[in-house]
Amino acid sequence: MSNVDVVIPAFNAALHLREAIASVMAQTHPVGRVVVVDDASTDATAEIARGCGAPVELITLARNAGAGTARNAGIAATGAAYIAFLDADDRWTRDKLALQCAALDADPAAMFALCRAREFASEELSAEQQAALVRRDTTVYEGWLPSALVARRDAFTRIGGFAEDLRVGEAIEWFVRARELPHVHVDAVCVERRRGWTGPTSGGW
Repeated sequence: MSNVDVVIPAFNAALHLREAIASVMAQTHPVGRVVVVDDASTDATAEIARGCGAPVELITLARNAGAGTARNAGIAATGAAYIAFLDADDRWTRDKLALQCAALDADPAAMFALCRAREFASEELSAEQQAALVRRDTTVYEGWLPSALVARRDAFTRIGGFAEDLRVGEAIEWFVRARELPHVHVDAVCVERRRGWTGPTSGGW
């Protein structure tokens, strides 16, 4: 069974961080280090991460630098062969890591694994807003997004980390480079992506 560490970039994510971490700790596949990278939040993000205890570890950036920088700091702090990512306002199904790690184990040439994702209405919305979002979009889609990614450490050696000069689209830019690498898709919904009234959220940024 392959070792996997988890990176959670977070900026002003106090409202949902506990739920995100809980979904990691509930995985049927054991996790190693769970690295929360606090991107200079002004709320209780750091306190929540610190209060979770092992295996959750906290890195606090001195200045707000964006999700790309936070993810790269998390990668540098991990040591496992596989690295998974979870945005601080998303959550995983219980078998996400088991399915994706098994897929990578079965295909040594694959550099990363993706899964399917679906959106859910955030609970702080009114009942009317939640109902409208449920009616509007129940689509399950291929998850070309960080929360759906489990990558071999070698993938970042080969193509580099996330762009640190982009405040928007840093994940898209990485996937544009990464899609040329051999990869696998798990045909299961393993990521639940939080949807606010204006659209999917992104960890507070």
